[in-house]
Amino acid sequence: MSIFDFQQLLYIVLAPACGVFLVILLTRVVPNLKDARNRAFLALALADMGWLICNWLEALWPTREGTKLLMQCAYIFIAFLPVAWLEYSLRVAGKVKTPTALRLSALLIIPAITVILAFSNDSHLMLWTQLRFTSVLGLPYLHTSFGPWFWVHAGYSYALVSIGAVLILDAYRGLARTLKKQAWLSLVAVLLPVIYNVAYVTGFLPFIKKDYTSIIFAVSAALFSLASDRYGLFSIVPIARSTLFDSLKTAVFVLSEQGRVLDLNASAKELLKGENPVGTMAGSYKLLELVAKSLEKKGPWEADIAIDTIYGRRPYELSCLPIKDAKGRRIGIIASYHDVAVRYELIKETSSLVSASMKDPLSGADRNLPLCSSCGKARGKDGRWAPLPQVLQDRYGIMATHGLCQECLPRYTGEQTRAFDPEEKHHA
Repeated sequence: MSIFDFQQLLYIVLAPACGVFLVILLTRVVPNLKDARNRAFLALALADMGWLICNWLEALWPTREGTKLLMQCAYIFIAFLPVAWLEYSLRVAGKVKTPTALRLSALLIIPAITVILAFSNDSHLMLWTQLRFTSVLGLPYLHTSFGPWFWVHAGYSYALVSIGAVLILDAYRGLARTLKKQAWLSLVAVLLPVIYNVAYVTGFLPFIKKDYTSIIFAVSAALFSLASDRYGLFSIVPIARSTLFDSLKTAVFVLSEQGRVLDLNASAKELLKGENPVGTMAGSYKLLELVAKSLEKKGPWEADIAIDTIYGRRPYELSCLPIKDAKGRRIGIIASYHDVAVRYELIKETSSLVSASMKDPLSGADRNLPLCSSCGKARGKDGRWAPLPQVLQDRYGIMATHGLCQECLPRYTGEQTRAFDPEEKHHA
């Protein structure tokens, strides 16, 4: 068996398996076609499937006329596949700014010309300058010599695929380190068919006699599917992060609609004692249990909870906000944990100072001191809100000083201390 025979036979065996995989993949995408990203992925998978089918039939067709026609039909899918890839990349990266019809009309000009030239090549030889038949596995096998328009088509296709790869990598540039590693699956998925196709077209690897690009694209689809299912890589539009995200004192977790952790900042990782939950389900962590049990809540919600930290048990305010797409559908959740221990201490200090002021022989009207439960400000006689020490001095002549008791001091020095008790009296 010659190398031509072996590679052709290998393609005949592998192509149906790849086609079955693509069909299975499409059955999972079709029920969710309301999402534009899924529609774009459907177009990408259908283009590859059409290419596979045409090449497979071409390898098995018994006549030269049928073999040539199937090769021309394959170019319908070959020409349109890079456009489908770019459209999918734009959707995943959230970079869609121009109207879809206008964008696709412009992008499809060169592919449309390529298809027309493929079916009319005999009259101008722009796409292929020569078509030569040999026999492989006892069946017609078509060899081609590339014409000038082929290189226009190839350059345009490589450009679209490269732009799509850059868009996806740029979109995930700021993600958490673990998720960022998984984003490289998209790069591998793109580079596999591109590298192979370049090697095949240029003859860089002379032992490659058969174009397996359509099969390699099916492998790429498998990598995209793995990234989406295991790591939630494409389940929501990427969240642009900056240095501010990691510098926030509030712990922030980004979850998918199904409750898988997609990202977190440094404060959130500190609450988990250094563990990295990216790619796992939120319910696997005690800290995120309440969020995992409340995934059915569609709107924003809050809760007061207590968390065991290295400084003891401290009060936190949990806030959950839905992430919505352009059509208002929830596609994820942002859960933030805000340490309110300092606020509790301020309230205790305020209560202590007010109690002391009430011991003075003041009128009944002066005994009422409105306080803001959020920022701790008080309302003075003139009706304006001001810091509590200033109001106490203006109304009662009380001078308030601030400091740290010996129990609170270790929290700011990093030393271990006993658990925080919101009911414990403040030590002056």
